[in-house]
Amino acid sequence: MAALGRGLPVVEAGLTPLVLLVVLALLTGRVAFAVFSALGLAILMLGAFGHAAARRAAATRFQALGWSLCSAALGGVVVGLKVLLH
Repeated sequence: MAALGRGLPVVEAGLTPLVLLVVLALLTGRVAFAVFSALGLAILMLGAFGHAAARRAAATRFQALGWSLCSAALGGVVVGLKVLLH
């Protein structure tokens, strides 16, 4: 219950790609373009969160870059597997 008082980070992290998805879908009328743009943004955010977490854990810049790339790559693998399934 205490975690709810600090916010919902999983839900909050998904709001930015959702906003991009809706805005691009409305502006361009191309849903597929909007979906892939939102997925790309989500992968970039995963990389940024991986970098921030590594730096917070006292990693060097080089180590943080590695964590960032691994986080983004993992997100890319998940998206790729979902695309293959559908």
